[in-house]
Amino acid sequence: GSLLALWCPLMLVSGRLPHFNRVGRWSDALAGAAGGVMGPLGGFTGAVPTLWCTLRGMDRDVQRAVIQHFNLAMLGLTTVAYLQRGLITSAHLPDLGVVTVALLVPALLGMRLYTRISPVTFRNVVLGLLTASGVAMLAATLPRLLR
Repeated sequence: GSLLALWCPLMLVSGRLPHFNRVGRWSDALAGAAGGVMGPLGGFTGAVPTLWCTLRGMDRDVQRAVIQHFNLAMLGLTTVAYLQRGLITSAHLPDLGVVTVALLVPALLGMRLYTRISPVTFRNVVLGLLTASGVAMLAATLPRLLR
């Protein structure tokens, strides 16, 4: 949370982002592994990989494709793990239906908005949302830290 809450605003106000174009697959794997660890910790599987895609200077369409597939894989694995452990049962089906409908409207709006914004606006939105994610993580942890 601290990394996102501090680093992303710095990237927002920086005139020129550093791009790590000459890094290998190990660096990509490390960012993916960090996202994999952050999923169970706070539900933020895509935060570190999205930040890494931004630092890599990926085109917004490439970045979107990478993050969507990463999140689909991570959330699919999480769902399978929950099913195996019995954490999702048939009693949860009505709730899953409500959540599915509640997510469809923002997803459809987001798809329409994506096609209408510039790459700079896309970058700013991504970094702003990552900043908000970091602040949310810190806010959720603060009560425990203060005890």
